[in-house]
Amino acid sequence: MKRLFIISSILLAPLLSFGAEKVIKTVTGLSSSGLTLSEAVGSDCYEMDSLVVSDPEYRLTAADMMFMRDCSERWRLRGIDLSGIRAEDDCIPAYAFANSKVNFPGLQSVASAEPGYPKIHYMRLPSGLREIGEHAFTAGDIRAVDIPRTVLRLGNGAFAGCVNLKSVTLRGKDPLRVLNDDVFSFVHPEAVLRVTPGTGHVYSSHPEWGTFASIVEDAGVFVTRSVSLTSGLPLESLLGDLAGETDSLILSGLTTSSDLAWLRDLSVTGHTRLSGLNLTACTLESLVSGSFENSNLLYCTLPVMLREIGDRSFRNTLLESVSFNPLVRSIGSCAFEDCVFLRGDIVVPEGCVSIGDGCFGGCVSTVSVMLPSTVETVGDGALRLPADAVGVRDVYVNRRVPPSTPGVTGPAVSGSGDMPASARRLYVPMGAGPAYLAAPYWRDFGSVIETALLSGGPDGIDGTVVSSCTDSGMAEVYTVSGRLVWRGTSSPRLEKGLYIIKKGGGAEKHIVR
Repeated sequence: MKRLFIISSILLAPLLSFGAEKVIKTVTGLSSSGLTLSEAVGSDCYEMDSLVVSDPEYRLTAADMMFMRDCSERWRLRGIDLSGIRAEDDCIPAYAFANSKVNFPGLQSVASAEPGYPKIHYMRLPSGLREIGEHAFTAGDIRAVDIPRTVLRLGNGAFAGCVNLKSVTLRGKDPLRVLNDDVFSFVHPEAVLRVTPGTGHVYSSHPEWGTFASIVEDAGVFVTRSVSLTSGLPLESLLGDLAGETDSLILSGLTTSSDLAWLRDLSVTGHTRLSGLNLTACTLESLVSGSFENSNLLYCTLPVMLREIGDRSFRNTLLESVSFNPLVRSIGSCAFEDCVFLRGDIVVPEGCVSIGDGCFGGCVSTVSVMLPSTVETVGDGALRLPADAVGVRDVYVNRRVPPSTPGVTGPAVSGSGDMPASARRLYVPMGAGPAYLAAPYWRDFGSVIETALLSGGPDGIDGTVVSSCTDSGMAEVYTVSGRLVWRGTSSPRLEKGLYIIKKGGGAEKHIVR
């Protein structure tokens, strides 16, 4: 059997500001080889100065983290690049790279045979990272840290006592607001915090950031570029070396599959900071299979002309929201499978005819899925959820005749480890309940609820036009499942989805796209 993992041992220029003639190890294909990181590196651990790990399907475990820590403590490892891989639970575990030889307040013993001092100078953090655990790098030798846009939480004392830490960069156009105690206490007295222009006042007003000698608004922290593909040249030629320093990209004109494949490859391997893509003005009617699979995209605005979303187009991405245009007619198999950060409600537009197998499977952060009156087929596992998913997920079908479900054979949406359909609610138009209670798959839902919110035609969810909340007077905004999400007299900021607005004794439907 062909072994798909690759280990290279080469003498190259520095990974991240290292001196000349340093040994860099590159490890890929862990998921296909079945090896752990330590098994893949083997005895090469003694000689490497830098380690690059890349595999979009593999999740670095706590044991992998301990292996890297051990290599740093006992041998020569000083630089680590994890930008082409994800971490288990998208988190750097608590105390993972902390110095356990010092008596630092709040620091407990790490899971090693004896106290140790990891000497990692530089680390590119994993793609999609959401959290850096408490005391993750406490009193370590880290010199600079670049915190990606995806990070939402910094744990207590995460970088406390890192006396050589002189540079911290916070990516993203919005300020990081979830910050715990003593995250950067006792760092280098000349340490500089670099943030996006316009956000400096947020950090300067927070006492936790007062440990930095200066807070600098740097235009290079979050960069948006616009590229017009009207010259006939490929995107690679037009963007060139700027691709690695681009966070958000606005494209227009005739965009080819080759252009998108080039962007995907850059993102998957961690060779770019690209996390946002606006394709609204692109001439593109179809996304081919795997267009952005495994990429680090947080958001993507689809072309207005798009009619078909191919199989696996956004599978296993970091996508947080998606908005479909009215021309979309089909969404392929596994198109959004395992998009675990896809939040709020998914609203499939009127006109869409088919939803492929596993299409929205594993979207654990999604509150509900709303299917239009035009949908004719829903594939096996299209609405699959893991058995341990928190809360009941609702499905709305704005169609009087139940869509056919070829290949769906039982109450489980798909697979033995998934949430059974009986644990979920199905909402259908008034009078359509008996048809769904008699239809294969749909009848297995825990409850089938008729609701006047669904008309059974194109004037239902997608076609509803309502007034806004900006008029004078108190208003309340609820999700369709009855959860209050906003109350006030101003205009609310809502995620994409369907809402009920109660105001002045009346109620209206409102869709946010």
